[in-house]
Amino acid sequence: RYAGKDNPALLWAKAQAGTAAAREPSWQSVKDVLSQVPDVLDPDKEGTDEADPYLLAMVLELRAEAIDARIVTEEFKTSGAKMNLGSAAGALGIASVSIRTMLNMEGIVAFQDLA
Repeated sequence: RYAGKDNPALLWAKAQAGTAAAREPSWQSVKDVLSQVPDVLDPDKEGTDEADPYLLAMVLELRAEAIDARIVTEEFKTSGAKMNLGSAAGALGIASVSIRTMLNMEGIVAFQDLA
């Protein structure tokens, strides 16, 4: 959501438009995710749908097609009744990494440049 002046993660994400990562998962995949990790939804949140179950479903669909996919998130701490995205990914057997790690591994920005 941040579109500030220097945002290498946003630039990378925009460059992925039109790739397999830019599609939406099926409703059945989202239902399957929620049947396995229902606590990934915040029971107190109102308004816009949360992205987590859709993201998890999309990664599972991509992996079913033998496409290497993982979750990139800064959400690794569980608070309240909601399961964090990193834990939900792990419960589903999906690798998850931080944004800093993804930027470094993709050769976009080195760790020392992010300090």
